[in-house]
Amino acid sequence: SAMGACASVCVRASGTRREHWDGKFVFNPKFDAGAVVFDGYYDTDGEGKRSLTRDAIRRWAMEVQGESEGDAEALAERALGSVAPGTTVSLKRAMKLAVVTASNFPMMHTEVDDEEMKDEMPQYFINSSHNTYLMGDQLFSRSGTQAIKRALVSGCRVIELDVYDGRNGPIVTHGGTAVRPMLFEDAIKCVNTYGHVASRYPVIVTLENHATRPQRLVMARIMKEVFGEKLWYPANGKDHVMSKWPSPFELKDKVIIRDKMHHKQDVQGALAKTIDTVKNALSFGTKSKRSIVNEGSSTSPGHSLMESSITESKFNRRKSETSNSLPDSAPQGEADSSDYDSDTDESDPDKSGVPDIVTIQNAKFKSFKEAQTVSSKFSCSWSENKVKKKLASEKEKTIIEFTSRHLLRTYPGGQRVLSNNYDPSPAWSVGASLVALNFQAEDRYIWANAAKFAMNGGCGYVKKPAYLRDPTISRPIQPRILRVHVYAGIGWDNFKDADYLTAPDSLIKISVYGCVADRHALVGPHKSKRTSIYQDQRTGPRAQPIWDESFDIEIREPELSALQFSAMDRDGSRDEFLAHYDVPVAGLRTGIRVVPMVAPNGSYVHDHKSCAGVLCRFTWIDDAYYVARSPTIDPGATVKPGADSDDDV
Repeated sequence: SAMGACASVCVRASGTRREHWDGKFVFNPKFDAGAVVFDGYYDTDGEGKRSLTRDAIRRWAMEVQGESEGDAEALAERALGSVAPGTTVSLKRAMKLAVVTASNFPMMHTEVDDEEMKDEMPQYFINSSHNTYLMGDQLFSRSGTQAIKRALVSGCRVIELDVYDGRNGPIVTHGGTAVRPMLFEDAIKCVNTYGHVASRYPVIVTLENHATRPQRLVMARIMKEVFGEKLWYPANGKDHVMSKWPSPFELKDKVIIRDKMHHKQDVQGALAKTIDTVKNALSFGTKSKRSIVNEGSSTSPGHSLMESSITESKFNRRKSETSNSLPDSAPQGEADSSDYDSDTDESDPDKSGVPDIVTIQNAKFKSFKEAQTVSSKFSCSWSENKVKKKLASEKEKTIIEFTSRHLLRTYPGGQRVLSNNYDPSPAWSVGASLVALNFQAEDRYIWANAAKFAMNGGCGYVKKPAYLRDPTISRPIQPRILRVHVYAGIGWDNFKDADYLTAPDSLIKISVYGCVADRHALVGPHKSKRTSIYQDQRTGPRAQPIWDESFDIEIREPELSALQFSAMDRDGSRDEFLAHYDVPVAGLRTGIRVVPMVAPNGSYVHDHKSCAGVLCRFTWIDDAYYVARSPTIDPGATVKPGADSDDDV
């Protein structure tokens, strides 16, 4: 794949996971970084030495970086310390302390606002995973607690477990595949241990429950015993009518369960028993009639056999219609029709104990009209393919009315057997709360997801924009212009092995994810802005690229959009991935910032000398010319298949 060789270079360069971005830095000698960054603020003495005063640093921080007066003073203090007012600092030292440092990344620091966490759950985007237990692909990998732990400690709040009957109790696996299973109890213990390490806000365990009633009894016991007081559910259990969702604040430090209230396997099991009973009865009746015939009765034995055949045929057809399941040879994960079966006999209630501890009832979506009229609020699941169909056939407002009231979960289509992800932008753009992604994938969509949920202190819950919480509010259609100036790179020695014989042909690609309208505004075959290609030496000062190029990016919905910076190596007719960095537009700091380069495994790209990064400037341009010339883009439009050909990562 395009990621293969270059991505492995990044992983080798980064070595062990590095949590801090620091070390020496060198810019290309042809790029006078200090003069560019502090232009208009530094002084040059008679010997040609350039320096900054304390007041100059403070003014630069407020006027260029947009920092508050207090933060600007703290920056000056860090650069000069408690020294006499006339003391100065060299440009190189100012660059090290104020610019090329982790404190100057584009992403602002955010903290959880508890007051903003008191609305009903459908008012939030919730960090969600798909088949969380899988260590790799959907067909031949294995189930493991490491995968669940990784998702939880990275801030994921929705854990999905596919549960089946096992010899020694319920197991978690991907049905109809060669995936090696794990014990359900081990999965639940892992959730209990790591569920609230990254965030105190509620963990949702969503069950795709294929277990039979006896093993669901075991499941209920395990969850009650392991979670203890952490497990929250309505006082009246399965009889509860969810007229109002609890808030994330109410459920702090809690675990809640999402599951169907009726399961197909119960209907199928009961139906099979009925068929056997009828077969036996008919068989007994046939024998009796045969004896009567032998005694001279006018009844035809052939007639009884025909009745038996017709009756059995009816039951088999009924069983087939009710089953509606995937063949054993296909992954039996999710299918839209499996959320809830209308043929389920509700007079035969599920007494396994699991429905009593379910908070989020997972039901089959029938129609938007019914969803708006029913008194009870519920959750349902749509595949990425169903999302596209609904967006194509329904009005955007209709879908938002639904997602503002009920919890919509979306998940990857069945074609993604390699555990790659789909673009979450269309689902987010219509307010789907639980956009489930494969967390084991190291791809651009999971990076965009991580950027989105870095907001609100990384707690895993991000409040939706007002127009997705209230359908009567119009969504913004006129863009603001974000100007991104890409200056130069540092630490590019880390990529010296990207090409076997020469230095990499380096470029920076800027993409937008999260909002369909903003993504569509990036014209061109790659849906991205791209610098020119830099190529010189493999190591040393001249290996550090210079671009010095500006790009204007239209942003209509900053609360949805995230910028993705990708460092690429141009290899012939294709781009090969080197590293990336993602930042939510809502959390973007303006001014001159250093964009750290991150490897697919999440660590900073570095060697023993330096970390890799790109010096950029971010400025909002309020210009009537841009507003007047901008086309009207349908925010609810979907990304057409093949429209985004930029599949290099």
